[in-house]
Order: sequence, then structure tokens, then C-alpha cells
Amino acid sequence: DSSLLTRIYQATHTGKSLVFVNSRARAEQIVAGLQALAEEEKRPGHYYVHHGSISKEYRLAAEEAMRRPHQPACTVATVTLELGIDLGHLDRVVQVNAPGSVSSFVQRIGRTGRRGQVGEVLILTERGAAGDDDHPLTRIPWDLLRAVASVELYRAEKWVEPVTPPELPLSLLYHQTLSILVQRGDLAPKALAEQVLGMPTLARVGKERYQAFLNHLLREKHLEWTEIKTLLVGEAAEKIVNHYEFLATFEDPNEFRVIAGSRTVGTLPSPPPANTQIRLAGRSWSVVDVDAKRRTILVKPARGKATTTWLGEGPPLHERVAKRMRELLGEETIPVFLDERAEAELLDARRLARELGVLEREVFVDEMGTLIVPWAGTLAYRRLRLHLSAALGQGSVREVLPPHALLVAGDARAALAQEISLAALAAAVRRDELDDLGKYARYAPEGL
Repeated sequence: DSSLLTRIYQATHTGKSLVFVNSRARAEQIVAGLQALAEEEKRPGHYYVHHGSISKEYRLAAEEAMRRPHQPACTVATVTLELGIDLGHLDRVVQVNAPGSVSSFVQRIGRTGRRGQVGEVLILTERGAAGDDDHPLTRIPWDLLRAVASVELYRAEKWVEPVTPPELPLSLLYHQTLSILVQRGDLAPKALAEQVLGMPTLARVGKERYQAFLNHLLREKHLEWTEIKTLLVGEAAEKIVNHYEFLATFEDPNEFRVIAGSRTVGTLPSPPPANTQIRLAGRSWSVVDVDAKRRTILVKPARGKATTTWLGEGPPLHERVAKRMRELLGEETIPVFLDERAEAELLDARRLARELGVLEREVFVDEMGTLIVPWAGTLAYRRLRLHLSAALGQGSVREVLPPHALLVAGDARAALAQEISLAALAAAVRRDELDDLGKYARYAPEGL
């Protein structure tokens, strides 16, 4: 980690730079390290952080510093600075580890080289040292492969991930159904269906599934019949539609607000213990008090080490990128944009892939169980995990290297030969995971 920070520092201590990372926790971690290096060298601190969990005041300070001419500035950011905010001229963009998507990579490289200048984009990948008990697969530099595959797909084919709208946007379906009834008062089912299913985003729902949806809302008292057989908002939905947050289609996370004096620093998903130190907005803070009822965390400035953690999976891997990663291992040519260390890593990965046989097959059965390397991206990986858990029982599947490899207890070849059942997949998903489908998906019937 220290060599990574040193490399970033060398690239960013002069001029104007953006450092992109894939998580808020990593952004805070890296900006802390860069600020410490700047202090050691007695250089003026010009490092900032920019992500969705810090207050507008601190984000604007970072943006303003980036716009000041003739003064060095560097901001460590997540997706919040990919597009839409004018930062003026940038000398370079640094990407730490593989970008979350090819589309994201294109947005980030588009930040540099404007106004007729030649831009510089530096991608730095890292991988932890494999332990004695780790599977040999962990020695493959997966992040390097993903970064190279992303760059290659765009350079060679101008390919980016297609936008695929969900077939059943259940949260939006609920939101629009209730919104129309709030606006109109009441409507006949046919007229309501024509309005809702007439929206391009909801057209694929279809009349049959929408009827099942309405029947479920009637049973749950989110809808009610009038005497003239029209539908109106039911008793169970009145609190929902009358709440000030109803019009927002996206979930507003109920996070804790971090306050220093009279200023809001940002938000955290959960409260840290009192008398500990946290890292937020590129600074260290000592936790003075936590008010669970008001969901506030009172802090004061502090010095020294601190941690801030946001939970969540990494960015999803598209199946086309996964396929290109596998192709890279089977090729002999070296991409022209790799430096000597990256070239050596790629050559070593190709040798290891040949030794392990991961280019010839996806399923390996030995005394440890069944190792599966699907090369199919995050969506297929999740489906496979759910299918095997449903077929073989909870606890039988271990994610040794998500989204690249699964380890199953025993011989799983019979389960792999079975057709994947949508019903079994649905049963394997816990009800509270429906929140991932949107703010109002929890009110949809189980069958949908």
C-alpha cells in the first residue's frame, strides 16, 4: 500500500490531477496517505476528497481548488466527479485499480486532455500477497486483467456496456400506479393499466402481470374498490403517498449526519463508538457523542489515524469484460500501454493460467470440492451461486474469489447439469434483499 501511495504522490504533487477510486472508504484512505506524505516532505497540502457522503460545502471546496489557475491541486474522487462538473484544465487522471466499468473508464479518461492538450491517464493496480492456505487462483492478478480488458475493449472496438432496462421495474411500477391515483383520485382498472403500461419503461410488464400486481395491492389494502368499481389509494398506502419522500423514486438512505460545531461534515451509514476517531471529508475527527434518535454524530477535529467504513460489493463485472479477460490470458501479444512491471505480471499470469488449466475448462473437482471459474460476469456468478445453494443447501457454496470463482463442498457436477429454476432462485433470495430492486419493490407480490 505504501508503494501505491508513493506512486500516486509522485504523479500528483504538481499540477492538477484527479485520482479515481471505486469506493468511498478507499477515497478517504488514499487522501489520508497522500496528505501524510505531503506533510513529511513539508510541501503545502493540496489534497482533497470528493464523494457522495461528504457535505456540499466540502465538495465545493475541492471543486474550487481544482479550478484555481497556477496552483497545484489533487482530488481523490469516486463517481461524483466522472462528469457534469467543470474543473478546468487537468494535467492527468490516475485510476486506482480497474475501473468499475468500461463506461466509467471512458468518462474518467475524458476528464483529461481537453482544450487541445495531450492528456495523461495512469492506471495503477494492486493485489495482496497470497497466503500459504490460499488457492493458487489468487495469484492471478485479476484486477490487472480487468483493467487491461476494459482499456482494450474501448481502444479496439469502442465498446461500452449497453444500458439494459429491467423487464420488471417493480419499484417504479408501484410508484407510478399510486402516483396516478393520487393525481386522478380514482380510475377504472383498464384506464389505469393504459396509463401505466403506456410508459415505455413499463410496457414490458404486460397486462397479465400487471393484473396480478393490482390484485396483490388490493389484498394488501394498498388499493381499494369504490362502489362504482374504480380503484383508489387504499388505507395501507395512505401513509406512504402522504409522506414527503414519496415523490422521490430513489431510496434516501437513512444515514447518520456527522456534525462538527455548526457545520455538517457528511454522513455515515452506521454510528461509530464514542471516543473513537473517524475519517471523513479528508480529515480526522474524534467522536464526541452519538444521538441514535436524531441520527447525528457530533465530532471535533483530531489528529492521528482514523478509519471510516462503508459496506457494499464492488462494481459489477460485465460478461463481455470477463470474456476479454480470459482471452488476454490465452494470447501472446502484449498491449502497448503496459509498463515493464505490468507486462511481467501479465506474462506470469499467462504462465499460471496454463499450469492451472483455467483456459481449457471451468470446473475442477478434487479433494477440496468443486471449484468453478465461470468467466461470465457478476450477474451470471450470482445466479450460479443462488442455483447451487438452492440445489445443495445453504453453506455448501463458498465465494473464494468473487465474481471470478466459487468453491462448492463435494462433487457439484450433477447440480451444474440441472437446468436453473427461476422458482428456486426466487426462494433462495431472502425477502429483505428485495430492497436492492428499488424503494417500493417490497410491496410487489412474491411471484413477480
